[in-house]
Amino acid sequence: MRDRCTPRFDQLEALAALAQTGTTARAAIRLRITPSAESKRIAALEEAVGCPLVARRGRNLVLTPAGEKLLADVEPHAHAIRERRPPLAWCWSSTPIGVRSCWSGCAAGAPTWGCA
Repeated sequence: MRDRCTPRFDQLEALAALAQTGTTARAAIRLRITPSAESKRIAALEEAVGCPLVARRGRNLVLTPAGEKLLADVEPHAHAIRERRPPLAWCWSSTPIGVRSCWSGCAAGAPTWGCA
């Protein structure tokens, strides 16, 4: 069973695609999923970390400071995960890959990505 602080890799990819494209529609195209699926992944990721990761700016979505911090923490490891050779900070939970113990506050229930 997944704990609340274990984001899934597909959710993290959704956040990265959204940050690069600015809209759920364009992020969905990049990931080859529907815009609805993109939105659901972002919502589930926000639920997992316990705070908003994106904010609306006009017609676009932008990362909050917490979203920027999370993405900065994850991006260096993304290639290794895609290659299925995760660094020690990442663990296999099942398919899809989950992230654990990279952020110490999670175990105590307090996300450390700038959420207050």
